[in-house]
Amino acid sequence: MGLWCLAIVWLAFTDFSNSRTYQDWVDDGITEIPPSSELAQQIESSRTYAQRVGGEEFKCAFLGFNDATNECPNGEMDPILVSNFVDESGAICANSELYTPEIVEEVPDDAALTTGLETDEPEPVSICTAVWSSYPLLQFAEKSGLDCPNVEAIVASLSSQRSEYPGCDAAFSYAESFQASQDRSRLIWLLAIFLIVVVAFPYLSMVHRASRNLLPLKSEEQKHRPEWAVLHHFIPILNLFRPAQVFVELYKGSDPNVTTTNPAEWKKTGKVRAIVFLWALLWIAAWIFNPIIVPRFVNADTLPGLIEANDLLILSDVLLIILGGVAFLMLRQLHVLQEMRFEKIGLITVTPPPPVDPLAEALKKQEEKQQEQDEKDNRRGQ
Repeated sequence: MGLWCLAIVWLAFTDFSNSRTYQDWVDDGITEIPPSSELAQQIESSRTYAQRVGGEEFKCAFLGFNDATNECPNGEMDPILVSNFVDESGAICANSELYTPEIVEEVPDDAALTTGLETDEPEPVSICTAVWSSYPLLQFAEKSGLDCPNVEAIVASLSSQRSEYPGCDAAFSYAESFQASQDRSRLIWLLAIFLIVVVAFPYLSMVHRASRNLLPLKSEEQKHRPEWAVLHHFIPILNLFRPAQVFVELYKGSDPNVTTTNPAEWKKTGKVRAIVFLWALLWIAAWIFNPIIVPRFVNADTLPGLIEANDLLILSDVLLIILGGVAFLMLRQLHVLQEMRFEKIGLITVTPPPPVDPLAEALKKQEEKQQEQDEKDNRRGQ
């Protein structure tokens, strides 16, 4: 549980660092949220995009140099159809004629040059380096006032070591920093989820054992049996308040000041420490206000809104940290109370009955039956 608390502390500091970074961007005049998807995946080869979006009908689009393949024996499909597909799908096709040969060589293989059939129709899409299938980066650059005019500038910025388009370079920098910050928070949160699953085993084991201890501690007639003390944590809705009721019962039944002569006296005179009620409030609050629920109710469409949502995440992180610390102290106190009551009661000695010989027991029963039969016969004779 201590490791889990440390992981949440790490998450809180990471969220705080993210908020500081985003605030610096706002101070620089950036109010739009950078695109968070992998930038390299936004540029696809023309043929890959056509097959993914257009389906089998466009499997012969952008073959390259009009070569035939096993799938497309007739070569590349009509470039006019390809041109219409690009327009209708909202894709952007960068024309390779805009680039120098050395820049083209630096373009990745999946964005290699492809050409189509020559045609007399106006402006067909016959030569294409890449299809920008998701272009929020252009929208981000435009809304943020960055000089990144079109997809050609982005492709050139990606494929050239020279800063020909500083606005595109800045847009990429913001997007990559934003992606890194989100990935870092997500990774730490997954670590915290893993640790809470690990912590659940010893935690529930202790709850089960503490509940099972009530009977030998001479606190009988408990409402929540050991098995249900564990299962209550997994039943929706009931897991909001049943665990708290379990701990109330455990504290009352473990109170060392309650008499041991009356096994049910603990229900009336057993005391519940304040830490149980504090834990119950934090437990309910954590189910309602946590890093999983908060993003679902906060729709941040601008960077200042994202900062406010991130601040709420920090508060939810702090709530989980406090919950973990209070839970640790509560379990420790419960352990001490049961140890004190055990010292008051002492060891419970159980004397087992002497062993019984099955054959002797059967003979004895047979003799008793024979005696009863004899007595009945005597009464009839009289």
